[in-house]
Amino acid sequence: MKKAIITIALGLIINGIYAQKNAADLHKGMFATAMQHRDIGSAIMAGNYVVTLEGDKSTYLDSLAYLYLAANQVQSCQIVCERILKNDAEKLSIVELKGRCLIAENRVFDAIAAYEMLFKKTNDIAFGFALARLQYTGKRLAEALATTNKALILKGEDDKQAKMSVAEVAGNKGQTQPIFIKAALHNLRGLIVYDLDPNVNKKEAATCFEEALKLEPTYILAKQNKETLASIDAVKTTGKQ
Repeated sequence: MKKAIITIALGLIINGIYAQKNAADLHKGMFATAMQHRDIGSAIMAGNYVVTLEGDKSTYLDSLAYLYLAANQVQSCQIVCERILKNDAEKLSIVELKGRCLIAENRVFDAIAAYEMLFKKTNDIAFGFALARLQYTGKRLAEALATTNKALILKGEDDKQAKMSVAEVAGNKGQTQPIFIKAALHNLRGLIVYDLDPNVNKKEAATCFEEALKLEPTYILAKQNKETLASIDAVKTTGKQ
């Protein structure tokens, strides 16, 4: 009698495992179809079913995080990122994704922590620029200056990584302009040194803007910053006469 009960129980367990696997496979197929059709909502739904069946070790968690961000569901993306990072705290692709979510939520200081890790682990100039800009936004000027200094010497001018383009707001219309990342770093450094001490660092700031324009002669923000600095000097000179 006991053997019969054990046999039945084992049979039920095995059937349950097969049923779960079949359900996971079905939803994986639905996920693939949704991705082929560019149907983000259905892909997210299918991915969540798979993750529910497979748990925290599911490889579909990564896909879900990216899909949530693509769907502009920032909080959901961040929650999934945190879930992944609990098991793999140094998964840099997910740390970056989390950082992007934090920026979108205007959580500057939390984003700084994420990008500090990324820059430290990779020495990637793009992460250096992102970190310095966050530090500048958060008024952590000394740290921002140290970051720009480090980022600027990481790669040579002809290195492909040093010539990655970044989007900068151009003018007052909220337009964007693709800029070589080193030019953007020089421009940002000019803003940082000026804010640290406008009187002492004025010439150094002007030099930074000029360096940015050497790399990108049409760089609108660098031109504006250089002109603004010159106009401040002109006003002070006029006031002394």
